[in-house]
Amino acid sequence: MMVWSSTLLVLLGFSGSLWAQQLPTVLVNLDLSPEQRWEHLQHAFDTDLMKKAAQILISSQVPNWFHKATSPIVMFLEKHIPQLYSREIRGIASTMKMKLADVVILNFAYEFTAYCTSIVAQDKNGNIYHGRNFDFPHSVLRNLTMNVVFFKNGEV
Repeated sequence: MMVWSSTLLVLLGFSGSLWAQQLPTVLVNLDLSPEQRWEHLQHAFDTDLMKKAAQILISSQVPNWFHKATSPIVMFLEKHIPQLYSREIRGIASTMKMKLADVVILNFAYEFTAYCTSIVAQDKNGNIYHGRNFDFPHSVLRNLTMNVVFFKNGEV
């Protein structure tokens, strides 16, 4: 029994590396207009998969009746979001051919849930690190994980 348990533990230890994959890196040029910054995202991921993931998230986090009732309210609230952020959201909605209200709801739904925990730290050389655990209950998001590098004036 001890050998079987040890073998199982060893196999489980290796299972994480069997599923490891290289994440795509997406460069976000902050010198572009906010509407254009995320256009290339459609080339990094399957847009149909992104739309499906968005619908799964919305339907699981926002009751259907509430989604229908709040969409007009969300459109009103969108006018009160800081301009640069609002313009980025409009650009993403346009690129993904999604309803603007849904993209806004996705951004707020993520903020109102208590799923992922993150940390941002800076080392002594000024390098900034961001890490988070992925405890969101939707496995479809696993295929939409990426590294994002923001740069402005040619500098990260």
